[in-house]
Amino acid sequence: MNRSDSLQIDGVMLNYFIGDPNLSSYSVVMLDEAHERSVNTDALFGILKCLLQRRLDLKVVVTSATLDCEKFSQYFNDAPILNVPGRVYPVEIIHSNNLRFGPTDTDQIVTATVSKVLEIHSEGAPGDILVFMPGQMEIDRVIEKIKDGIFAIRAAGQLDLYPCYASMPWETQQQIFNAAPIRGRKVVVATNIAETSVTIDGIVYVVDSGIGKVSTLNLNTGVVHLNTIRITKAQANQRSGRAGRTQPGKAYRLYSEADYEGFEESPTPEIQRLSVVDIAFKLLCIGITPEFKFMDPPSEEMMRAAVRTLQDLGAINENQQIDFIGVADEKISNGTRAFKNSGHVIPVALHRGSVKHC
Repeated sequence: MNRSDSLQIDGVMLNYFIGDPNLSSYSVVMLDEAHERSVNTDALFGILKCLLQRRLDLKVVVTSATLDCEKFSQYFNDAPILNVPGRVYPVEIIHSNNLRFGPTDTDQIVTATVSKVLEIHSEGAPGDILVFMPGQMEIDRVIEKIKDGIFAIRAAGQLDLYPCYASMPWETQQQIFNAAPIRGRKVVVATNIAETSVTIDGIVYVVDSGIGKVSTLNLNTGVVHLNTIRITKAQANQRSGRAGRTQPGKAYRLYSEADYEGFEESPTPEIQRLSVVDIAFKLLCIGITPEFKFMDPPSEEMMRAAVRTLQDLGAINENQQIDFIGVADEKISNGTRAFKNSGHVIPVALHRGSVKHC
């Protein structure tokens, strides 16, 4: 049997399972950045868990810097845990016990962030600064206000400012790796994209607003809202760790230690806060087995909403059977186009935490 190596995003790998449910061309699957818990990744967890029962020769490696190892180990039938120590340097964490603002207090968040950056630039030892803000709007405001404030401390040296968020062109994102000015420092103002995806040499200081944004589906309206919320402990720890990737550093948290202790341990998986219509349809296309279980299943309400939507689109009939002839494929997923007009009918039943192939 021929084997091949490939690097795929989670959605592409899901589509691959539709054509080859046994993943016959591969002997090892590595799922990296598993802590991000996207809808597609959670579906892959369940598919691979089932596949491991059929293919005893298959090896699955799940990796992450901030994984709940015990939970994942139990889910994958008490799989062994291997801890690989990374090269990290000590980071001094400084909480701001005098600051009190909520996730939507944008003006206060921006003002506190700018003040801390200018203080570091004026009084701190050499080293670049990484700032975490919830979104592009807040990033732009912080950069503009830093530009306004830098004139008062010109003697501290040059300050190069770089925004960083997911929707930026790749070429623009790469500018964050530019060398800092000889007589100054650079400041990268980023969203949570900089928590795990990139390591920037020269970062000595982290300024953490403690705020982030998550997308959540409103089942009543069918609209996805981008909500500004407090981050979790896992995210706070990951952000602080950015200051110690290449040398010892400091992390300034713009919230109190008591606030930190009140944070949730980890983010809510996407599959519990976003639509599961697309992923339910893909799972049915794959023809998953009765043993399939989500690690953190979506709510019963979300599953019922998915069934109603698939029926409205003509993707499944009143008996929850897929009839590809009636599928409006462009409204569900590009991954189903190979099945258009195939004439196949797959009887299925959707249940909370599982999708059973009858």
